[in-house]
Amino acid sequence: QVSSVGGAGSLITLKAPAATFAQHLGVTFNRYQASDGKTFFSADRQPQLPSALVGHVGGIVGLHDAVRFAPLAIRAPTRPTARAAIAEQGARRGRPDATQAIG
Repeated sequence: QVSSVGGAGSLITLKAPAATFAQHLGVTFNRYQASDGKTFFSADRQPQLPSALVGHVGGIVGLHDAVRFAPLAIRAPTRPTARAAIAEQGARRGRPDATQAIG
């Protein structure tokens, strides 16, 4: 079952039981344990595309969960507002009411 199509048709996400993928790609899925103790599943060999798909598929991802992708973007801290910056400066100078004159 096609669950999504993206990238102007260049990325197709399929959804099916693992046994279906195993049968059509000529793999067996096994559970493994990494040296750090984490367990993961993975295909036991490189997948073999059905002949009807050769030449139309550039790659297959998702046949294991050993590596889980996560966003690397880190939200930058927000800059303090002028009011907060003035209040902080005033507090450092012993004037906690420095923001009262600001609108």
